[in-house]
Amino acid sequence: MAIEVLQSFDNSGDVICERVPRDGAGDVAWGAQLIVRESQEAVFYRDGQALDRFSPGRHTLTTANIPLLRGLLKLPFGGETPFKAEVYFVNRKVFTNLKWGTPQPVAFRDAEFGIVRLRAHGIYSLRITDSGLFVNKYAGTQGVIRSGVLEDFLRGIIVSRTFDFLGEQIKSLLDLPALYDEFAVALKAEVSREMTAYGVELVDFTIGAITAPPEVEKAMDERARMGALGDMDRYTRYKTAEAIGDAAKQPGGGMAGMGAGIGAGMAIGETMGKAMGGERGTSGGKTERLVVCPKCGHENPADDKFCGNCGARLRPVCPDCGAKLIPGNKFCGGCGKKLVE
Repeated sequence: MAIEVLQSFDNSGDVICERVPRDGAGDVAWGAQLIVRESQEAVFYRDGQALDRFSPGRHTLTTANIPLLRGLLKLPFGGETPFKAEVYFVNRKVFTNLKWGTPQPVAFRDAEFGIVRLRAHGIYSLRITDSGLFVNKYAGTQGVIRSGVLEDFLRGIIVSRTFDFLGEQIKSLLDLPALYDEFAVALKAEVSREMTAYGVELVDFTIGAITAPPEVEKAMDERARMGALGDMDRYTRYKTAEAIGDAAKQPGGGMAGMGAGIGAGMAIGETMGKAMGGERGTSGGKTERLVVCPKCGHENPADDKFCGNCGARLRPVCPDCGAKLIPGNKFCGGCGKKLVE
């Protein structure tokens, strides 16, 4: 009678654990030969219990299924042996280039930009360090476990710990680029503690990127530009030059395009100046006040006492009722006389 040989080959390269036989506990005969490769470890189960672990090499299995008596033993049990046995081959190699990432954007409270929806992704590698623990706590009675299944399971753990760490340690996305390495080391230690409970070691762990929505990235770029420019006058000149260049590139550019560009640049600069505090003006960052001459309607600076166009006094009294006139009014507030000739 031929002697059984139990072994496992992985031609795909992604099998982490395989049970032999795959379809359930088998009728393993006494004296069967177990072949374990250098990258494997075998866990032998008999009667539902893990009895031994086998390192690389050839091993002889001892079961109650004695070859000459196997047929007699099956008779009282409907043609099946009651002495079930199976072997789990656990691949101990390092599984590399496993990916993790957020399936959906996750909300993050940023100190600078408010609520921001972030995405994160990266790669990692792992290996099984405790075969018995891995089979008992994760594999169970599955026939085969591939790296993709374990990858899906670990992705949820990694993503959860990533955003827990972000919320506790990071105040703003502006601080994140300088902390990538420290973040990866701390996160690896945190995730490793959870994976150890399944007999899995996290060998390498890297963060590919943590990205914000396009509108937030644009705001970050704009803030960096403004910080480099330093003040609003320089920012206005920069925007004006940028608008002139864009207008000159348009069909029918030239002087007309340049004029349009200058106007657009000045409008952008004025808008940004108001947004950053204080209006643009002739001096002191304040808008210049004007006084309208009550005689000719000419606009004069607020500090002038006489009209620069007709010489009339800018703060006269009404010739009819003698009421003091408010600079800029075209009718007397006391009697309604028209003041502008």
